[in-house]
Amino acid sequence: MFSIEDLGIISFEEAEKKQIGVFREKQQFPDREDVLFFVEHVPVFSLGKRGGSQYFRISEKILLEKGFSIVHTERGGLVTFHGPGQLVAYPVFDIHRRGLGVRQWVDFLESTLVACCRTLGLKACGKKDARGLWVNDRKLGSVGVCIRKGISLHGIALNVAMDLTPFSMIAPCGMDITVTSLEKELEETPSMGTVKAAMAAAFAALEPTVLQERGVH
Repeated sequence: MFSIEDLGIISFEEAEKKQIGVFREKQQFPDREDVLFFVEHVPVFSLGKRGGSQYFRISEKILLEKGFSIVHTERGGLVTFHGPGQLVAYPVFDIHRRGLGVRQWVDFLESTLVACCRTLGLKACGKKDARGLWVNDRKLGSVGVCIRKGISLHGIALNVAMDLTPFSMIAPCGMDITVTSLEKELEETPSMGTVKAAMAAAFAALEPTVLQERGVH
């Protein structure tokens, strides 16, 4: 199983340090418990390994002048935005022990997003041709991972009740799409605490199923 640490609103860099710290501990002590971090980020654009300035609709200089941060990461994907009102979950999990490959792990993470939203009363799903969480053609959540020595880093983001304007400053995931939030899709916006509880339950409920399917005990 795993423990949960709620870090509140912190910078992208601080969250990354927390993940790397657990990763190093797990390398030294293989039985070290997996950790699921919950965070909200101060406004930041994060670029995946294939991301670049071509995905910005506004110059990076202007974005920096407006107070946004821009970070380059080792996760997959192109570019996305994180800000207050968005729940980001970073599972630092040993996926090798679970018998999972990268594609299966991404499938699992998408499933947690779907299950979380189902608990909150919203039907959302993944797409075969576009990773993440979708309500029809509106993107509600994203997935971006990095696997080091069988340990997962980075994770998933779910738009709860946030300013979506910064998404118009980029081509999210390299696409011309509409980004949405739980606030826009539900009649009553759930609190961040309610969403965290639903997300934690989704991880806990799905994990034993995945382990069983892969023959891991």
